[in-house]
Amino acid sequence: MADNIIKTKSFNFALRIIKLFQSIKSDIVEINKILASIIITSKQKFSTT
Repeated sequence: MADNIIKTKSFNFALRIIKLFQSIKSDIVEINKILASIIITSKQKFSTT
């Protein structure tokens, strides 16, 4: 019985870790999009002067 509880808690913990990494990954993707747009904008500003 206690063994099953430990397995369930471990599984739930692993799921929380996976969800955390998925969240971090999607945040990184958003940050990369923002950085790319900043770089494109700054290149356009420098090339027009």
